[in-house]
Amino acid sequence: MSEEQNRTYDAQYLLRLTSDMRDRIKSAAAENNRSMNAEIIATLELTYPDERPEQKLMDTLNDALRYLSAVDETKRKELHEAAIQKVAENALEKLRKIQEDS
Repeated sequence: MSEEQNRTYDAQYLLRLTSDMRDRIKSAAAENNRSMNAEIIATLELTYPDERPEQKLMDTLNDALRYLSAVDETKRKELHEAAIQKVAENALEKLRKIQEDS
């Protein structure tokens, strides 16, 4: 499941579009292999970026650490080391990108 599919949306907004605009969004969504809603959200995210992406990333990492602390020793040993390494590498890469963009 993609990151987009994992998101929980708690707000809705009725948006009126011209049929031409709808067609352009539909075309862009198809090119990017996502729904029209996901295409609109992605475009809005570019225009209105989160003002505190570092905090969101830190919260996610803290949640992961709390989870790892909570699971019993046997379960923790079952977690694949490479998967944990990949999560850490992805987090570091996101932090680097955030620092570059700042």
